[in-house]
Amino acid sequence: MQTSSLSDIHLNEWQKNHFVVISCSSTQGQKVDAYDTQILHIQYT
Repeated sequence: MQTSSLSDIHLNEWQKNHFVVISCSSTQGQKVDAYDTQILHIQYT
């Protein structure tokens, strides 16, 4: 069984948020939330 490291989890979250930002089907609110999440993650690392 493979375990995920903390950096793998953070990368996975970053990838999901990045997809929301670049996706044409995402609403403006979803994009804002994804940007906010990314900024907060950068500020606290």
